[in-house]
Amino acid sequence: MKNTGDGRRIERVQKEVTQILSKFLMGTFKGDLPGIVTVTNVQMPPDLRSARVQVSVLNGNEEQNELAAEVLQERAAEMQRYLANELPMRYTPKLQFYPDKTLDKVLKIDKILHELKNEKKNADPSSSAEDDD
Repeated sequence: MKNTGDGRRIERVQKEVTQILSKFLMGTFKGDLPGIVTVTNVQMPPDLRSARVQVSVLNGNEEQNELAAEVLQERAAEMQRYLANELPMRYTPKLQFYPDKTLDKVLKIDKILHELKNEKKNADPSSSAEDDD
């Protein structure tokens, strides 16, 4: 039987890792990244030995998000050392950086909905014009 406290512990550690990495990014990476980078999500397995870190560039596009993730991955060891000093754990999680594609998906859905709305709007006047004849 699994302890329900494990889930809360994982969430707590994920939140702490997010805060520590965000603080580090604000101070150290300013010149190396394509804009202001935010940590949008951290996912960790129950053993807490790795962390999947999703990042996004503020007002950035997909290409900038990819570049930011690549730059951060190249310097992951430096960030892990910082994390080890800030987070009192037996094992420091191995960091893996990925671009956050959530915003891109939301924008695509929004665009599709907007197009559908315009199509419906354009279709309604033509059908009412036919009714008038």
